[in-house]
Amino acid sequence: MQAGASDRGRDFAARWAEIIFVTPGLIDVAVEFRNDLHARAVRFGRDPDTVKVLPGIVPVIGDTEKQAKALHDQLHELSHPESDLSTLSYHLGVDLSRFPQDEVLP
Repeated sequence: MQAGASDRGRDFAARWAEIIFVTPGLIDVAVEFRNDLHARAVRFGRDPDTVKVLPGIVPVIGDTEKQAKALHDQLHELSHPESDLSTLSYHLGVDLSRFPQDEVLP
């Protein structure tokens, strides 16, 4: 198993992993990721059907849709901005902690 969507992580997964966890956010991004990973697997001499991509999801469930939305909002209020910055840094491949957080990125 492998988790990560960097270029290096994709190559590692395509070469060695059977299961890859990813948090794509949007379905078209997930499809692109899977297609890219399968193409890389072929380049490494693997059958792409042996490489499974599992999306990371965080289901929020309530008795009603309104309650679920309230729980979702509460969950997001508990997240720390630095963890979001870390996630964004990972996806961009740039350490954003080096930059002032209250200015436009260079």
